[in-house]
Amino acid sequence: DRSPQQQGHHGRCEYRIDPDNVNAGLLQVLRYFVPEFRDVPDDAIEIKKLTGGVTNALYRLSSSRVQERRGEIPVVIRLYGHKTEDFIDRNREVLIQQAACDLGVGPRLYGVYANGCVYGFIPGRPCEPKDLADPIISQHIAKAIARWHRIDVKLPKEEGEGGHDRSSPVLWHSLHKFYRMVAKAAKEPNQPAKNKIADFKYSVEDLDKEVDAIKAVVTKLGSPILFCHNDLLAYNILIDDSANTVDFIDYEYASYNYRGYDIGNHFAEYAGFECDYSRYPDEAHQRRFIRTYLEAMAEPTGAGAGAGAGSSASSVVTEGAVTQLYVEANMFALASSLCWGMWALVQSQSSSIDFDYYDYARLRIDHYFQNKERFMNLMSKL
Repeated sequence: DRSPQQQGHHGRCEYRIDPDNVNAGLLQVLRYFVPEFRDVPDDAIEIKKLTGGVTNALYRLSSSRVQERRGEIPVVIRLYGHKTEDFIDRNREVLIQQAACDLGVGPRLYGVYANGCVYGFIPGRPCEPKDLADPIISQHIAKAIARWHRIDVKLPKEEGEGGHDRSSPVLWHSLHKFYRMVAKAAKEPNQPAKNKIADFKYSVEDLDKEVDAIKAVVTKLGSPILFCHNDLLAYNILIDDSANTVDFIDYEYASYNYRGYDIGNHFAEYAGFECDYSRYPDEAHQRRFIRTYLEAMAEPTGAGAGAGAGSSASSVVTEGAVTQLYVEANMFALASSLCWGMWALVQSQSSSIDFDYYDYARLRIDHYFQNKERFMNLMSKL
């Protein structure tokens, strides 16, 4: 590939990092987008691969010769996973990344190259799944979700796409898209020997029926459609212990969606990638989390907050409102397990990341079927 200095322009370039020569490519991209590093020699730049991602590879680049600035330097370079553009709209992701920066909830976006993007580093340690149950950390996360849900982001409306505004939740678009990709992959003659979709525990027809079944139920809940992160697993949440703050990273799935999905998906992520559902939060923990979230949503909206997103200037939250969202969250946790299970099946056919997507798909969809009746019975609380 030609160097980005030869090929690109400010904010975007067509340079592609070679997966077989990653470090050299990272340095090329860094120097193109971040002027402070252009005169820094290779041996003075530290490259550290960040852990936790199962869609992309992430690298942190820094140097003692370049002064740190929160959300700008050090720099993170994301290398997109193989064929992830098949189910992630990268142009929309860039718009969201820039909007998050402009609204003060995300780091600086430096630019985009052919198979990745470059943005500022937010200090903090990534959460571990066990951190999510911490009563103090969970309260910070609830408030941070409310900050996101009060944002208005203008997204382009594209034919066949969802999640572009408050009338169009992305969930059903995602579920149907992943189902179509699974169904298509099941017919491919050259599937990985150990990961054949035809041998999967659940048939393609089973998954199709469940998408329709869960949609028929949760659409009756009236869950508000707000701007959501949609991927609040532990490693996408950074804790700055010194500042007692929480930040979210990785916005590739962010768009308009049901509030219940964002919170229910987060509760499902207490189980971690190993899917240890003994860590799924109990009702008392969920109700504390939900009350904190609703109180934050009820606070007066500030600059950049979406009109109508906050429910009221009053901080009084009723038990009925908590119960409503408690039911929403658990019902949408079912949809989350179905969605990420099919996503993982798709990934099992093409991803080069060292992760057992096939078994992860089984565990997530197992959780859906094992809890479907119990969670649906929560509807009687309403």
